[in-house]
Amino acid sequence: MKGNKQFSHLRMLALAVALAAATVRPAAAAADPAACWQDTPRLTFEYWPPGTSVGGNATPAPKEIRAKYPRFLQTPTTDAERAALHPVLWPSDRSTRFTLRHWLLAERFDCVEQAFRDLDGVQARYADGDSKVVSFLATMPDLLDARNGMTERDIETFMQRWRTAQPDSLLVELLGPRLLNAAAWDARGTDTADKVTPEGLQLFRSLNAKALQQVKAARASTQTHLLWHYLTLRLLGDNRAPVEALDTLTFAALKRFPDDIALALVAGNQHMPQWGGSPRAFEAYAVQVRSALGAERGDIAYAMLYTRLMGTPELLLHPAVQRKVVRAGLVAAARSSDSLAIQRLQLFACSTRDEPALRAAQDLWVSYGREPQLSAPATELDARCRAWVETLPPR
Repeated sequence: MKGNKQFSHLRMLALAVALAAATVRPAAAAADPAACWQDTPRLTFEYWPPGTSVGGNATPAPKEIRAKYPRFLQTPTTDAERAALHPVLWPSDRSTRFTLRHWLLAERFDCVEQAFRDLDGVQARYADGDSKVVSFLATMPDLLDARNGMTERDIETFMQRWRTAQPDSLLVELLGPRLLNAAAWDARGTDTADKVTPEGLQLFRSLNAKALQQVKAARASTQTHLLWHYLTLRLLGDNRAPVEALDTLTFAALKRFPDDIALALVAGNQHMPQWGGSPRAFEAYAVQVRSALGAERGDIAYAMLYTRLMGTPELLLHPAVQRKVVRAGLVAAARSSDSLAIQRLQLFACSTRDEPALRAAQDLWVSYGREPQLSAPATELDARCRAWVETLPPR
């Protein structure tokens, strides 16, 4: 009897071990960083070097890049090296998306995950201040285009392969819904609502509803991440949530991530007339964002809302826009040495005949051109602006 009990205990122990083994999630496939970087047709070393003619991009001599990033020709092998070299490895949103799309088409999920950990770990940002990890969300429409569209089943199958390879991936929980969102817009098209087919509109709504459902069901740890807030705001807008709900989430997100000013753009878009807003509603929202961020960052956010969502020509027609605040925000943003930010300041100066703003842009181009950059200084002015500049007193 004692032997039978012993045997029974052994069987139960063996069964428990077997069940435990069955429930253990497989370990994520670790990336070989060197192999990832070697398998990367990237748009990385497109620098404009000082001393070349202004007006186009050029490839600099290696010594000029080495002066700024001494180890740029070496393959980074450690986390610390990749973190230090992120300005070269991931220099622009366009370059980042190009690399990520290549890896995703090859289903190199290990490389994508490694890059995300590298960039997220050091909170890497582009020159304009935007978080580099936001490019992972933006790559999903690129992937969809490269594959000539994807059905809902295609997306589910693709994400399941990713989930199998990377069981604990935060990206799987976020990029799956973003891919559904991209497919929804692919089905709808970008025409006005009256030109969208009933089938396209129905698919747009069903895919976006499923995407929102998935992102709301993400793990609690995922819902604390910056990308979850970006994606949820986008999906709330595409699911026609009340603009008040977007505003609430926006201000909560800005409080948590005050450096990520671009979070304000999603709800700001919903305050524009084409989405049922009004000039006064847009201005009220811009003022509220400015107040929430305070001082210089608030001015940058205010200017960003008007220039990125409306564009300079349109904002000049806006009945309530505060041009002095726009100028202050554009000047502050341009000090980051981001070429697009300096271009926006220059365009605003020319459009408003604002001499101090123009002089600020010109000075910033000079300092920008002292080091190797991703693009040449865009100092060329259009004919109308040149004619105005000729009337100004010499400096």
